Amino acid sequence: MNNVQTMTVSQRAQEPAWLHSLHILQNFLALAYAISLPVSMTASWVLLCIAMVAVTAELLLSPKSLSKLWHRAPLAVPIIALACAVAVSGAFNGGTDEGARSVLSLKALLAYFVASHCFSRYPILARNCVMSLLCTAAVGGVWGAIQQLGNIHPGYHWLQGTGFLSGPMAFAGQMQLTSMLAVGLLLSRGYRQFPKPLSNQAVFLLVVLANIAGLVFASERSAWLGGIFGVAAAASLMSWRTLIKTAVMLAVLMALGWATVPVVHTRVNSMLSGNADVSTRVRFTVWHRAVDEWQRSPMLGIGFLKFPHMDIREAIVPGVSKDINHAHSNYLQMLATTGVVGLAAFLWLLIAIFVACRRLYDFGMRAAMPLFSGYGAGLLAATVSLSVAGLFEYNFGTAQVRLAQWFLLGLLAVMPGASSDS
Repeated sequence: MNNVQTMTVSQRAQEPAWLHSLHILQNFLALAYAISLPVSMTASWVLLCIAMVAVTAELLLSPKSLSKLWHRAPLAVPIIALACAVAVSGAFNGGTDEGARSVLSLKALLAYFVASHCFSRYPILARNCVMSLLCTAAVGGVWGAIQQLGNIHPGYHWLQGTGFLSGPMAFAGQMQLTSMLAVGLLLSRGYRQFPKPLSNQAVFLLVVLANIAGLVFASERSAWLGGIFGVAAAASLMSWRTLIKTAVMLAVLMALGWATVPVVHTRVNSMLSGNADVSTRVRFTVWHRAVDEWQRSPMLGIGFLKFPHMDIREAIVPGVSKDINHAHSNYLQMLATTGVVGLAAFLWLLIAIFVACRRLYDFGMRAAMPLFSGYGAGLLAATVSLSVAGLFEYNFGTAQVRLAQWFLLGLLAVMPGASSDS
């Protein structure tokens, strides 16, 4: 990492004064954005919009930056392919305006390009953003645990913890991201490249456990399942011995959770009782509807913004939701709304993420940069976690999850030589 840092310092020394000032502004906005993610969606959107303006200004005033941005964003091509599939489906089903609005609904993915632009130029910024996000999320995780255990719920009386966010789905999705990234850094020992006190094993372990607490007390069963697979994916990168040890540890922790944490016992028992609970019945209903809608237009779907609004009274949260307007599955949502073409583009994007994460992990191992290998392992675990949970939830459509996920995927750009062909 020292070589990369030296390279970026040398580059900054050659920058014009106005560009250097613009970069300082971008770095500040990126750090503030990272801190805001577990706290306020409104603040995150405001900071992202300002950051996009700052990055766009640089691209317009410094044409070389545009070429650099392309090479700094290894997921650029599959993201553009997904946007094109969404646009074509929207235009086919509702005209040009519908196609434009469909693409605009993916605007949170722009966080990836902003983060890639900033992190590739200044890897220390990436490290600082990760530390800030993990620590802020740790506070949110502890607060979510207190909410659930103490039955403290400002606003709607949820069964689950919600941290500083408005609902358990958004909270669970973000905690999957942060807890898996923290686990990846722990297993790779990448946290040792953090400044003190986070480089201390005991201190960082507390941060990891606080993030995992948020995942546990968000009490979303799909997120729990995703987390299990995510941790296993990160451990499998290290060695078979690490994977076996991790599997044993997970089994012990799950048994202890079931025996000692009331919400875990309640949620698991309701699933194993043989009588489908409300959430399970609702999912079967919307999954059948999604398949029916897909059959109307198998290749291009019914339009990205046109999933039907379903009035299922038992699933409506008073004051929070009026109906069910998604398929409760990333894959069925994409299939129904964008058809085979859109689902193929979405799966290509997921595969590209897995490949890029593995490459970053391998690069970190070869270059003796455990922080980079930790990013790769953590991002792989997070993507696996959301992908598994996405079988049962439309977490790709949850704004707070998107804003965090695509910002963190910008960490893939810290690897020298990252390109859109990855």
